[in-house]
Formats: sequence, structure tokens, C-alpha cells
Amino acid sequence: MARLCDRAATYSWTRADEQQLVSMLLAAGSSGEFRDYVSAEQALMGIDGLLIELNIADRFRSNLDGLYRLVQNDEAYDPESFAAALRELQGGLDGVTHR
Repeated sequence: MARLCDRAATYSWTRADEQQLVSMLLAAGSSGEFRDYVSAEQALMGIDGLLIELNIADRFRSNLDGLYRLVQNDEAYDPESFAAALRELQGGLDGVTHR
């Protein structure tokens, strides 16, 4: 695990890498992979961070804010609503991240 962490820390991430990671997270989430609150919260922070790196987060801030509201309370977390909101974000990102 330490080797993987070292490699990731020194890897030069390209825009294509970041786009692929966002796509993978959105695909996983849209299909319902983030059934528990903690994984949804972590995935959302990753998606938000990647969109910031891609300089497109502002365009999707209302979607992201809506997703953050869905993970605001662990006891009220609804995985189906989270997946639906990710599908909406994914639809908005289609074509934007692959320019």
C-alpha cells in the first residue's frame, strides 16, 4: 500500500486522467455504488475537487451544492436520491469534460 501511495503522490496527473476519474466516480455513483453515507460523502468530495482542478466546478456549483445537501445528515442519507443527483450532474458534464 505504501508503494501505491508513493506512486500516486508523485504521479503527474493530466487533464485526461482527471476527466477519467470524474467519469468513473460518476458512473459508479449513478449506478448506486455509494449505498452508505461515508462512501457517498468521500466520492462527492473527490468529484468536487476534480471539477475544481478541471476549472469547471463553478458551472456545476448548484448541482454540487444539492449533492452536499444530500450528505449533510448521515441519518437522512438516501442512496437513491444521491444516485439520481449524480446522474443529473453526469448528464450536465457530458461533452464538457471531453473537449
